[in-house]
Amino acid sequence: MAIQTRKENSVSSTPTEQDETRSRLSRSTPANSAAAPETQSNNAFSRVRRWFAGIIAEIRKVTWPTRTETRNLTIVVIGISVTVGAILGLVDTILAAVTRALTGA
Repeated sequence: MAIQTRKENSVSSTPTEQDETRSRLSRSTPANSAAAPETQSNNAFSRVRRWFAGIIAEIRKVTWPTRTETRNLTIVVIGISVTVGAILGLVDTILAAVTRALTGA
């Protein structure tokens, strides 16, 4: 399942819609993102704070799966895991029997 991010629609047909789109886009960008690196503090606390702010900003962009999608995908993963485990167990049993037959044990 691919992770999708939100995208702003930048194509508008009227000047009013274009103004609304520009306004919406300008509100969605943080005010300090255009600041020059030399104006930002470089102490450890500020760097950690900016790092966490970046993480939170990226997490807000993620389109999270619904409860139903999560349940269905969990069932698929469990089903595949059980199937692969059964196949590997069967192959192991067959190879153990072949090894015992060849070695006479």
